[in-house]
Amino acid sequence: MYNIFLDFDGTLADSSEGIYKSFVSSCNELNLTPPNYQDFISYIGPPVKSIAKKIYPNIDDLSIDIFVTHFRSTYDYENYQYLSWYKNVKSDLKLLNNLNYLTLSIVTNKPTEPTLALLKSANIYQHFENVIGIDYLKFVNNGEVFKSKYEALNYLIKLTNADINKVFYVGDTANDQKCAFKAGIRFIAAKYGFYKWDLNITNNLSIDDFESLMPLLNQLCGIV
Repeated sequence: MYNIFLDFDGTLADSSEGIYKSFVSSCNELNLTPPNYQDFISYIGPPVKSIAKKIYPNIDDLSIDIFVTHFRSTYDYENYQYLSWYKNVKSDLKLLNNLNYLTLSIVTNKPTEPTLALLKSANIYQHFENVIGIDYLKFVNNGEVFKSKYEALNYLIKLTNADINKVFYVGDTANDQKCAFKAGIRFIAAKYGFYKWDLNITNNLSIDDFESLMPLLNQLCGIV
C-alpha cells in the first residue's frame, strides 16, 4: 500500500486571497507596509510567523506574537473561506481514493480546524485517511504545535506505520521538498502552485496540474 501525503495551500487550492487579506490586516494592526499581492504569494508555504520574519527581518518578538495572533484570529475564523480549488481537484481526489493501492492524507501548515471545514464544505473530506494540520496535536489532545512540516510528516509516517519507500509527499514549495527529504520520503513538486520552480527539481518528479498526479502515481507505483 502506498501512502500519498498532500499539501493543501498551493497544491489542492489557491488560498492566496484569504491568506493575503489576513496578512494585510496584521500589517495594518502594527503599522507595517504590506507587500503587494504578487510579491506576497511567492512567500506562501511556511507558517505565517516565518513569512513575517522573512518580509520584516527587524520585527521584534513581541510584535511578531501580536502579528501572528491577529493573523490567526482573522484567518482561522473568516478569511480561510476565500479560496478556489484547482481544476479537477474534487473529481480527481474521488478517482484517487477509489484506487486500491494507495491511501490519501493531508499534511499542511494550515491549522487543522479550518482545513477540516474547507474539506467538508467541498464534500471531499471523506477521501482522506488523515488530515494533519500544523496544530494537529493541540487540536486533538491539547498537545504541542508542530515546529515544522517535517515534524508533521514524521508524525504521520509513524502514525500510519508507513513504509517510507512507499510514501510520496505532493507539495508546491521548496520548503515542502526539504521537509519531505528530511523525513526520508519522495517528493512530487506541484509546479502550478505558489513557488516558482526552476528546471532542476530534485529527483525530477513534478506535475504541471493536479490531474497529472494520477498517471504519474500509476507509473511510479508500477501500475500499468
